[in-house]
Amino acid sequence: QAPVAPPAPPTPRPVGQMINVRIDVTLTDSKGTAKTLTMTVADGESGMNRTTTAGQLDFSFNADAIPTVVGNKIRLRLTADAVVPTDAEAKVGNRLALRQSQTVILNDGDSVEIARAADPVSERVFVLSVKVRIQR
Repeated sequence: QAPVAPPAPPTPRPVGQMINVRIDVTLTDSKGTAKTLTMTVADGESGMNRTTTAGQLDFSFNADAIPTVVGNKIRLRLTADAVVPTDAEAKVGNRLALRQSQTVILNDGDSVEIARAADPVSERVFVLSVKVRIQR
């Protein structure tokens, strides 16, 4: 019987460059002010930002991001979600949940609208945009 070869060692995950990417994620609400969360994440690594308020009007705005830098371009895997209070006069539920997850390619310094959504009950519109900057 032939000897069994040992299993190959796992391939190590590639390590990113020794640079950071600043990521600004902005949620604009046609009925209120824009909210921005910012995180700085190392190339090829992940970042997470959680913001929540509780009380009479619940609000949360969260994002997870993984940037990968190639030259002056950034491949950004981004998941963002928000829970915003609805209009009191709508009398249908008390909050609206939004969730967006995607990968986009951005140039260093770009600010891009990546999603637009409308509340199915009211005429309220939400816009999600992202701005990235390589920090060398």
